[in-house]
Amino acid sequence: MKTSASSLYRTLRQRLGAWYDREARDLPWRRDVSAYHVLLSEVILQQTRVDQGMSYYHRFTEAFPTVYDLAAASEDEVLLLWQGLGYYSRGRNLRRAAQIIVSDFGGELPRTLEELSRLPGVGPYTRGAILSFAYNLPFPTVDGNVYRVLSRLFAISDPIDTGAGQRVYWQLAEELLDREHPSRHNQALIELGALCCTPRSPHCLECPLLGNTLEATHEARIFYGKRSSTDFASKKPLLGSEDALRLSYSYATPHSLSLFIAGEKDYGEPWRRGAHRGFDAYSLHAKLEHRALTLVLGDYRVARGSGLILSQGAFPLSFLSLTPRQGTGVRPVRSMTESDFSRGAAGMLRVGSYRLGLFASHRRIDARRSDEGFLTALSETGLHTTEVAWAARRQALTRLYGGWIEYRVPDLELSLQGVYQDWQGDQLRHPPGSQGDATLEGLQSYAAWSFSYRYLALRGHLRLSGEAAYTSRSAWAFIQHLSYLQGRWVDLRLSLWHIGAHYWTYYGRAGTHALRPHSEDGGRLQLQLTPFSSLGSTLLYLDAYRSDSQRLGEDMAYSSVSYGLMTSLQIEREASLRLHYRGRKDSHRFKLEGAYDLGPWQPHLALLYARGAASSGWAVQGRLRWIPSERLQLDLLADAFDASSWDSRLYTLTPMLRGEYGATLLYGKGAVLGGRVRCPLIISR
Repeated sequence: MKTSASSLYRTLRQRLGAWYDREARDLPWRRDVSAYHVLLSEVILQQTRVDQGMSYYHRFTEAFPTVYDLAAASEDEVLLLWQGLGYYSRGRNLRRAAQIIVSDFGGELPRTLEELSRLPGVGPYTRGAILSFAYNLPFPTVDGNVYRVLSRLFAISDPIDTGAGQRVYWQLAEELLDREHPSRHNQALIELGALCCTPRSPHCLECPLLGNTLEATHEARIFYGKRSSTDFASKKPLLGSEDALRLSYSYATPHSLSLFIAGEKDYGEPWRRGAHRGFDAYSLHAKLEHRALTLVLGDYRVARGSGLILSQGAFPLSFLSLTPRQGTGVRPVRSMTESDFSRGAAGMLRVGSYRLGLFASHRRIDARRSDEGFLTALSETGLHTTEVAWAARRQALTRLYGGWIEYRVPDLELSLQGVYQDWQGDQLRHPPGSQGDATLEGLQSYAAWSFSYRYLALRGHLRLSGEAAYTSRSAWAFIQHLSYLQGRWVDLRLSLWHIGAHYWTYYGRAGTHALRPHSEDGGRLQLQLTPFSSLGSTLLYLDAYRSDSQRLGEDMAYSSVSYGLMTSLQIEREASLRLHYRGRKDSHRFKLEGAYDLGPWQPHLALLYARGAASSGWAVQGRLRWIPSERLQLDLLADAFDASSWDSRLYTLTPMLRGEYGATLLYGKGAVLGGRVRCPLIISR
């Protein structure tokens, strides 16, 4: 029996409102709700991203705290503050609108559509936004985000660039409007389009509305890749065929239940060997959400703080990203990876401003065992392509337990977290990433605790975050980040860290130069320049560190200084170029990539070059994405590379497309071909 329209709309409003209460971004114009602030934010955000417009909003509210201040300002003053935002007619119209508000309406924004229509630069959407956001009046708002949400949710194909098409959307928005809570409803629709129902690669499985019109969402993914017959790392014969296959299936009902199962075989792994049959590895999870409770069973990752004790699934900062990380909690594993995750149960409970989390994991990993019984050469690559790797397959059991308590308000987050890990009575000969530290020889278990924080000041311009940690091995560490985001021309970021001489955690990923934080002092300074926001930005950075290690009683020290730049160029809306250079004393790395948007066709080309002390390497990468419809996406990948040694290795990121998680390492000589089909299977009631 079909659900009636009125009942369906009522359910949609309830779910949308509940989702917005839980997931809405903390934006300043939502905190300081006034008609003037709404006008400022809506005009500034016309054809502008929120992250780009945020600093301009703060700039205008500081320079012109009231509509009277803006009306009294000269055009030069307004345009000076507007510099870099583009479309300067918006700034002129904003000033002129303020003058009309003061002269004709006594300094108060009108409360009717007719009167608001007299303000220059205030169109139908902005009028609806002012009336609903500021005055909570029952008027719909339809912007690009809302067009997209409504078209997908109700399968509307009418073009939005025609009067008839616009009337269809505005009428539907009027019918769907929550007249008791119009401000929350309209902002929730916009937020849904910005965070979930995105133009490309929408997060359909996380949509709070999907389950109201659809019984469930099913999605199947296939990855197949093939490469040359050489095992580049070891030059040893492979146990299996030279292709890779990954299959996955997911099922979801919004905000209640999601299921995921996957199987994968890597390049060179056998389909059959001894008692083994089928895929080399499997992944499975079930996620349940009910009001303030989230529960995950199966495979998941946990990330907390800045990564000193726990940041599963993250790579060191120095490899691929320069952005300070801030772990948020538990997330299920939705990729076919065999590394850096937990297997067991995890839960999180939200009570007001507090969040409580607990998790427990028992998981087998690859390891070798010495004649004395020590575990050696722990490995989480998941590659079982040689006799040695197959013999080490799942030979150790690691157990992980932990939890956290977090206090969160809009401008402040404080958190305490702790973990305990052991290897079921086994001892580690050399804990991985410890640089052979003699004091960690024979490690059997450890406990670690940390305190982390994040604080926003000066209307979000100044950001402080960091973490301090201590382990049961009487070692401590800290990492601190300071950012000043001016937004118009210059952004500054400073990171400092100290990792104690004998500090070590298995799942720590703090952005230091080692995979796991251990025995290091360092700092990073970043300067980002954005003189012309429409063209892109340039990031300059300087990085220095020193590492001391006691390798079997020998004092050893390493130090290094590196530098680099990342610059991007946006050519209209369709094309973009990006250059990344990183250098140090004996090595240099370049990456140049370009992308073009041809509607359903999206080609991407990258050129990579690395030069070490004694060798060099290069790679060419081509990627083609075809999106013929919202329910079908095809990806093709082709790599050709020649990196003669480990010294000239190349890093690349093509998540899921290569069928591998995170960063891919290229060294040796060869080629890689890959493909992926993404097809959500939608089943209606």
